[in-house]
Amino acid sequence: MRTNIILKLIFCFCLTTLPLYSQGISFNLLYETVYMWGNPCIRETREGGYVIAATGDNGSLNAYLLKIDSLGNEIWSKHFLRDSMFCYGFSVDQASDGGYIILGSTYDSLTSVYLIKTDSIGDTLWTSTIPVNINSRGNIISETEDHGFIIAGREQQQGGFCGLLIKTDSVGSMLWKKNICLSYDFEISNMWLLPEGGVRVYGKVANGYVILAQVTSEGDTIWTHIFGNGSPLNDCLVSSTSDSGFIGIRGGNYEIELVKVDSTFEVQWTKTYDMLYVPFFQSIFQTRDGGYFMMGSSAGPFAMKTNASGDSLWTTNNLSRYFGFSYTTIQTRDGGYIMSGNYHFDFHDPTFYLSVSKITEAGVLGVDEHLTETPKQINLYQNYPNPFNPTTDIRFTLASAQHVSITIYTILGKEVETILDKNMYAGDHTVIWDAKDKPAGVYMYRLVAGTTMETKKLLLIK
Repeated sequence: MRTNIILKLIFCFCLTTLPLYSQGISFNLLYETVYMWGNPCIRETREGGYVIAATGDNGSLNAYLLKIDSLGNEIWSKHFLRDSMFCYGFSVDQASDGGYIILGSTYDSLTSVYLIKTDSIGDTLWTSTIPVNINSRGNIISETEDHGFIIAGREQQQGGFCGLLIKTDSVGSMLWKKNICLSYDFEISNMWLLPEGGVRVYGKVANGYVILAQVTSEGDTIWTHIFGNGSPLNDCLVSSTSDSGFIGIRGGNYEIELVKVDSTFEVQWTKTYDMLYVPFFQSIFQTRDGGYFMMGSSAGPFAMKTNASGDSLWTTNNLSRYFGFSYTTIQTRDGGYIMSGNYHFDFHDPTFYLSVSKITEAGVLGVDEHLTETPKQINLYQNYPNPFNPTTDIRFTLASAQHVSITIYTILGKEVETILDKNMYAGDHTVIWDAKDKPAGVYMYRLVAGTTMETKKLLLIK
């Protein structure tokens, strides 16, 4: 099989030619009350903190949603049961109304893609069932500009598995369903929504190959492209980049090769690193500074960060004492990275638990592990980023539950808007100020909590 790009390599978590140092674990937690099946999916929420979807087990398999704050402390959790049937949870996205959309599957006489829409505290607003062929499922879900949803996964057809795309309206009613069928089994494991309304999708296929495809806003295939060198022993991942190109990584012959291609799949550069052990890749993506981050497992989890030219900036295996496998890694707004995975204490014990680790980016102050304890006083921190355009995070800690307000003022003291005004629990909190409609300049933000009042300056640039 002909391929435009050959990525030849083997990766490991113990790297022989790269500088190795710890990026610092912000928090490293195991949720021993969460019995898990399958792969957890983690997303950062707009109000701060994270939401995690998985398949839980509290006597029967069910979709499970966990909300944690920015330090990993549980805020709430929900189990979603559907009659007496098994109900699996695979993916989650925060909707524009502040609630959540959970993607799962149910199995009875039919196999169905199952959607659960919740409010901001996880209470069910509606559910939707979309029949698909047996052994089919959705893997990832995202909200679209029209407030509907796009689902990607796989569907069993007569000749094997085809890539599956489903578009729904804002209440989960199916608008269309399309398949991407190739000469081998194909399952979509990731997707990227395009500004013009189309979708790029990615998935692994047999014999060491991966497939990229782009479809229109109606799900019609525009093109497909294959990466790989045909070895079933070599792992490979590909991700879309901001210049409409792709970044690819592949293992083979005890080296790792990172390859950047443009939108026409012409190679722009390659970087090769020597390795020691065979890895499995879980994540690769472009970071906000234009570099690249990759994460995998090989006798334990590892991560590597590069600049925009693929030169290694750091590698680390100091990620977690609770990671057997990592399934989702995302970059957080503070520049760090958070990973969700599963862990079990004994390979003879089939019980898996949810694990979450947060590491910081080099040079960016993260939350130290000891801060997972309740703060002893009220603290208002400098916003990040600063200067900013148009959004910035404002972080504060509370020693006890109380009413909190945060108000924005001009430098002359004129009130602009109140961005927080409610009762808050003790611990670490982050709120976001969106200043897209405000003129550039110096502003002040003031926190009032009980008898405490703190004020800091921030700079909006445009």
